[in-house]
Amino acid sequence: MTSHISNAMTVGCGMDKAICESTFGECMNQKCKDDYSDNEKDCMQNAGMYTMGTTMMGGAAFTDSQKEACDCVDDADIPDRRKEELLAFYKKWAPDQEHKADTLLKKYSDNFPRLMIMLHQKYKHSVKVVDKDYKYKPEGDSLLTEEPNEPVEEEEQEL
Repeated sequence: MTSHISNAMTVGCGMDKAICESTFGECMNQKCKDDYSDNEKDCMQNAGMYTMGTTMMGGAAFTDSQKEACDCVDDADIPDRRKEELLAFYKKWAPDQEHKADTLLKKYSDNFPRLMIMLHQKYKHSVKVVDKDYKYKPEGDSLLTEEPNEPVEEEEQEL
């Protein structure tokens, strides 16, 4: 799952690479603790090496993914675009949560990509895992799956 989260972050429009790397590292470490407790030391070492590799060598891939998946909008249009994106997400994946949009937009105004990553982590079926050779096509093809799902229980009840 962590590689899917890492890939989702690279196409999270506006995601800062340093925040992406930090979040990915935290996810990898948590995965080691949760799923590999019998061999956690080796897992953490491998996770650290993998994270270091993506940090040192992943800049071009990160930039390319951002360019491929994101639409540039004028700075003045960013708040409206973010609200539109958040409401579309809630409408599809958690219609009963749409009322939270304004509060969350305010809270995450400086880190909207993080909010979207957290929502995709909570509503895991909103992420479509595709073949590594798949190219995102902005003319309507989406990385979102087709069917809404029940959220996975998370500590973040605000989402």
